[in-house]
This record gives sequence, structure tokens and C-alpha cells, in this order.
Amino acid sequence: MIVSIMHTRLVDERERLAKNLSEQIELSKMTKSRIAREVGVHPNAIFSYMSGRSLPSIFVFKRLCIVLGCDYDDILGEPKD
Repeated sequence: MIVSIMHTRLVDERERLAKNLSEQIELSKMTKSRIAREVGVHPNAIFSYMSGRSLPSIFVFKRLCIVLGCDYDDILGEPKD
């Protein structure tokens, strides 16, 4: 039961991060290829982060925030629906 609840929370957090990251990328008006190049990852990694299939390392996350010109909380915080 506890494992199921924890798994659900992790999935929710991953989905929130993916949604917020996608919004920040859209707001940046940069191509995903350019963002990937400036962050130092393969373009497929950006698509994986945006879909929630994978999570960026803390170092990549920091670079994403710098390149996108946003705060950590813009990606980690509650969605701005």
C-alpha cells in the first residue's frame, strides 16, 4: 500500500516537472535543438524530459534553468493553470 502511494506521488511529480518544463520551453521561443546544444545534452534528452520519460540530473536541471532564463520553482513548483 505505501509503495503504491509513493509510486503515485513520484509519477505525479514527474508529470508536473514535464508539464512545467514544456511550458518554459514554449515561453523561451527557442528550438529544442538549440536548448539541447546550450545545455550540453542530446536533443532526444529534451524530448524525454518533456514527456516525463526521464528526469534531468541536478546539473542538467541547473543548466536548463539558466538557458531558459527561469527559476527552479518555475519548473518544480505547482503548475500555473
